[in-house]
Amino acid sequence: MSLGYVSEQLAAAVITLASGAGSLNERLHNAAMSCHTLHDPHQQKAGFPPAEYERFDRWFDELSSGPNEWLEDTHKSGSAALGASDAKRLAEELVSIYAAVHARYVLAHPEAFRE
Repeated sequence: MSLGYVSEQLAAAVITLASGAGSLNERLHNAAMSCHTLHDPHQQKAGFPPAEYERFDRWFDELSSGPNEWLEDTHKSGSAALGASDAKRLAEELVSIYAAVHARYVLAHPEAFRE
């Protein structure tokens, strides 16, 4: 997994979060599903910056754990176990993780962003 791949997957998740259909809870679920391949501790050293991977791992674990296993419940029934403030916080965290990863990608590949 390369830094470019990580950035692309997180970008897709953020786009899903921002413009997907459904409630914020449903969009968070869909965003998590669109980048679930990044949640692999065996591959994270191959491209995901360690600090951002730790944040992403906590973010993903928070969505997929808890009393209702939110990701599974949302997928199966459309129920929303996250409260509004938690959903907003997790949405903001995903955008922040993406911004940090993408900034690292831009710094590593400035030639790709020149006119």
